[in-house]
Amino acid sequence: MFEEQLARNMARRISDAGYRWVIDTKRNYHLIQIPEDADYEDIRKVLQAVSEVHGVKWVSPSVWFPASEFRREDHTPDYELIKKTTLKLADAYYKPDAKFAIKANRSEKQYTIPSDEIERWLGTEVINHTKWDKVNLRNPDRAFRIRIYTRDLFIIPERYDGPGGLPVNSAGHVLSLLSGGFDSPIASWLMARRGCSVDFIHFTASHPHPELFENSKMDRLAQWLSRFTLQSRLFLVPYTYFDMTMPDHSRPKALMVFRRFMSRTAEHLAEEIGAKALVTGDSLSQVASQTLDNLVANYDAISMPVLQPLIGYNKDDIVELSRQIGSYDLSVEPYKDCCSLIARNPEIKAKAHLLQEYEEEWIPDYDKLIEQSLGDALCVEYRCGKKLNTYTNTLVVEE
Repeated sequence: MFEEQLARNMARRISDAGYRWVIDTKRNYHLIQIPEDADYEDIRKVLQAVSEVHGVKWVSPSVWFPASEFRREDHTPDYELIKKTTLKLADAYYKPDAKFAIKANRSEKQYTIPSDEIERWLGTEVINHTKWDKVNLRNPDRAFRIRIYTRDLFIIPERYDGPGGLPVNSAGHVLSLLSGGFDSPIASWLMARRGCSVDFIHFTASHPHPELFENSKMDRLAQWLSRFTLQSRLFLVPYTYFDMTMPDHSRPKALMVFRRFMSRTAEHLAEEIGAKALVTGDSLSQVASQTLDNLVANYDAISMPVLQPLIGYNKDDIVELSRQIGSYDLSVEPYKDCCSLIARNPEIKAKAHLLQEYEEEWIPDYDKLIEQSLGDALCVEYRCGKKLNTYTNTLVVEE
């Protein structure tokens, strides 16, 4: 199931990049066939697309031979073919003063010589017949990999790491509370890497308008995330109705009441779109609203599971991870999140029953408040890094 889903996800990314290349699913790997008329730029674009697909450990342009071309009549590999191809690639990839290594791997042992013998033999051939003259087996500048399978031979001159994890759409549907900072985009990315399909909800200080939202930070952030989630919706929900119900935003409890409003609204939307859990960028005690007492008081307001992949990370860890996955430049742009606009001196040891008393006093009809907020929301669809459609009524958008 995972392999089939991964193949579908790769095909979607490749197709969205404008190519119709065939994917052949084999044991332990997928073979993407490069058409004869493809040029270097085509290959580079497909490599980039596939290397962003969750579930891909690594991807490589390689020279491939089926068994009919590299197996002799006695079933042994054609070592002359292996040598000739490796030397040709070594010539093409040579760089002065660079160090190389040969790394061989074989899935069956009966008809092939040991891997370490292949490595020593080919390494000697490269030194004797090319300009390469420096070897580093632990940390080479260029590794030429020889992979001999029963029915396939691959000679691999370079490879690109993928994100690993599980293929998106293999582990259920979640709704992520997305802000403009560092934490929640990474939390969303991590849940996609564990196989979840991810939609987003973001709370706005005013009623969202498509023309004002165009190319905003949140627009670009959701668009970037969809390169990894493959297909996502961003629900922009105004909290103006909540604002009108609050008598005093300066009270210490106001922020926690607001966070419970966001949690309740997100849960309601999640149920509408079929998501089974919420995702947040909470990091324990990183800010006042994320103390243990406040987290408990916040999520006491809902019954849906809340996934918090960053709960044990500190800020330095999170910023470094944003650099690694590529969200740093977007996250570092100035942006006023809704929580920073509510209260400057928030409570740090909230109690759920006290917050509920305030809610009963300040918000006489909670269901109506959520209905009004979602009724004025904006929904934007993204696929593989591109924006598709915009809807003004989220409740009619179905899976």
